[in-house]
Amino acid sequence: MRAKEFTIIEARRNPDQNPRAQGHRAALEFLKGLESRHYRTGRQEFNTYWYGVSMTNLPKLGVNPGSQYNTPVGIYFYPAGYYMNLKDRNKELDFQDSAPYIQILKLRGNFEDIDDMTEAVFLAYVKKLHAQAGKIGTLLGLSEKQTQDLLTKIVSQSSDEANVNTHGGHFWNVLYSLGFYAGRGKREASPPRSSVVWNAILRLLGIDGLIDNGAGIIHPNEPTSGVAVDPRSVQLVRTFTNISNPDLRQIDDVRGRGLTYWSTNLKTMDDVRYIASEGVKNFHYREQYKKECALLFDKIRTVLNTNSLAYARLSPREVKNLGALTLDANIRKDLMMDYYTLRFRRIEPWLAHSPFYGSVASDTAQELVRGLTPYQSDARARAMIKRIKNSQRPDPQPQES
Repeated sequence: MRAKEFTIIEARRNPDQNPRAQGHRAALEFLKGLESRHYRTGRQEFNTYWYGVSMTNLPKLGVNPGSQYNTPVGIYFYPAGYYMNLKDRNKELDFQDSAPYIQILKLRGNFEDIDDMTEAVFLAYVKKLHAQAGKIGTLLGLSEKQTQDLLTKIVSQSSDEANVNTHGGHFWNVLYSLGFYAGRGKREASPPRSSVVWNAILRLLGIDGLIDNGAGIIHPNEPTSGVAVDPRSVQLVRTFTNISNPDLRQIDDVRGRGLTYWSTNLKTMDDVRYIASEGVKNFHYREQYKKECALLFDKIRTVLNTNSLAYARLSPREVKNLGALTLDANIRKDLMMDYYTLRFRRIEPWLAHSPFYGSVASDTAQELVRGLTPYQSDARARAMIKRIKNSQRPDPQPQES
């Protein structure tokens, strides 16, 4: 599920006399509006208990599978009530207070208050762990019997080894120990392997996420926090640009902030895909940001040209969107030609051995020819179209005698 950034741009009367709240102040006002609607209507969909705030470096909400923290892979957030309490008093968050983007998300699914876990709930989850021993063993590389023995040992030691001596703390220690075991011998059991297994075990237990209301179980440096281990259990509601971020605070418009941020921070193919999917709506040439557009386009070309499979992950429309960052028609044409040349070269060997060669190759060729049509006056384009058409010619059939 791809999260979308929602941006509202509207005309306002007397903006100098009635300035729009920005950054943390805007996010706080938005949450207070939800809270007010909940009190007026009694509808749980506006209850801020079911909302969280995630501070991100990217203008999107998603799981970071390469996390370097000894915690499960997931979407981390502050409970909305905690965030509102801090920002009402102009206090900073424990971590990432100046991150470029403030994401308001709605929680949907089974979220367990780990700080308030009772003994009965803890034992019920231990029982579920034993019931799932076969699947957990697959994650750990153990037999079901070995996993059962490991679980018994870990649970019995959890009260002594847990950093927080509560049933929720014991539960967290059991999960940590299983994740640590999964990563044994792999960079001293460091993430991401242990974090991925930790996430998988929580989902096996039917848990979509955990909330810690001040006990410091999830992380001692962030006593109040939450984590969603299943991305489908959260819904992105609003995104606010954090004007307290020193790199963005001087830029007035949302699109300008985005161009500025990505011109220095784009690094991976996932970043390129985000820019391409957002398209000209948020990322296109702006004269006042021509330097940032040029830097961003250069970074995109560098990523594409150093990743042999990069172009295969993009559609023709997405490549066209990337070209909107420059006014130079020749550069845009070269980008499209590189795309079709490399993409067809990568796909062709697979098609040759595919049992569906006829229909798949035909559809692919038609798509490529349609995309190249505007550039038929270019010698490279003509050669590519000829190559595609020739590849569709059926092998000669033997004549019957």
